[in-house]
Amino acid sequence: MSTHVTECETPPPQHVKEETANKEKEKESEKILFSCTAYLFRYKKEQKEWAFRGKGEFKVSQDERTKKHRIYLIREKIFKFGCNHYITEDLVLEKYDLEEHCWMWTTCGDDCGDGLGAVQKFVAKFPTEETAKKFYDTVNQVKEGEDGGEDEAAKDEKDQVVMGEKDEDEKDKKDEPVKSEKDEKDKDDAAKGDKGDTNEDEKNGKDNKNEVVKGDKHEDNHNNDGISRDSSTN
Repeated sequence: MSTHVTECETPPPQHVKEETANKEKEKESEKILFSCTAYLFRYKKEQKEWAFRGKGEFKVSQDERTKKHRIYLIREKIFKFGCNHYITEDLVLEKYDLEEHCWMWTTCGDDCGDGLGAVQKFVAKFPTEETAKKFYDTVNQVKEGEDGGEDEAAKDEKDQVVMGEKDEDEKDKKDEPVKSEKDEKDKDDAAKGDKGDTNEDEKNGKDNKNEVVKGDKHEDNHNNDGISRDSSTN
């Protein structure tokens, strides 16, 4: 009588299920900005030498929920972090001249879960110059465009304020010629009014002068008549 034993799969513990579910959620909320296969090295300060950290998928990503960006590498075969930290304003990429297609940087917030410490210096070696440049451009675009994780709402609000100020300036510039034209017209009207008053005064003065002349002339005629009459009497 043969006995056949069927192996039953043991269900994973509850904490494994929860960890798997959390990783899936993180993956769904993650936006990949850069990805390639790369080699990673870590500087060992005590020994003053570079140590090979691992080869794997090297990525720059953004968390859709928090809008924060991070750099991380998943090591092949063992599937552990080689590096894992956020992109901050003080992160600076420097050329590593001893190798081609390499960038070097220091982070104060690395968290790989292996107890090595948060302050780490890394060098990543890329397969081509193009991928190395793309990594450099991606990191700097994140720093310049998002300021280390500025959310879209704050960015939109900032843009609206700038646009509002710009529209206000354009409106002021548009109103200035209208005001200038109005002021110029008022000035011309005032000048015309002053000129009209002057002409009126001159006219009145001329009329008064004519009346005086006429009066004098009438007086002279009267005197002449008197003289004629007197001379005829003699």
